[in-house]
Amino acid sequence: MAPRALEEIVRPRRLSGVVVRPLNFTVSRRYARSTMIQVLGGIELIRQKPQMYFAGAVTASAICSYLVDDALRLGASHVRADSVGRWFIVSADVDWLSLPEDRVIPIDRLFVGMHAHPSRINGIRSEVFVGAFAETAYVASPGEVNAVVGNAPLPEAISRVLCPPLCVRSVAFVVRDG
Repeated sequence: MAPRALEEIVRPRRLSGVVVRPLNFTVSRRYARSTMIQVLGGIELIRQKPQMYFAGAVTASAICSYLVDDALRLGASHVRADSVGRWFIVSADVDWLSLPEDRVIPIDRLFVGMHAHPSRINGIRSEVFVGAFAETAYVASPGEVNAVVGNAPLPEAISRVLCPPLCVRSVAFVVRDG
């Protein structure tokens, strides 16, 4: 092993009155691309390691179950889950996507990133699962429907199911094949 150059040896600063044995370590200025760690964003991480979030296969019903749980945890007392063909729709009597009020996440960011869930320790909001695995998704409130994933047109049969009586917010999605 070659001796280290002085500028490559870093010693911690000694605090007055404290006796410590300095640690010697080398700070390398060169990094091999093969040893660099890739940091993944929310959707990419979830797609590459779905087993971290789902006990079995990623299914529309599992995502639907997470959305129902989020709506209930964020104050909904009436939550409805429907399926029409390949579409799954979750509707609730409160706008759970805009809760909690002190930490509102804009809809355009809610489905594309990992956001801490306000009532779960180390938990994330489930809307990111829709963003990661849906080929098409829409959010709706009475009088307003917006695409949040993909750009396929919303079928008329689905638009009739959005925001049923007693509900003020719906999320409708189709999970990608494969």
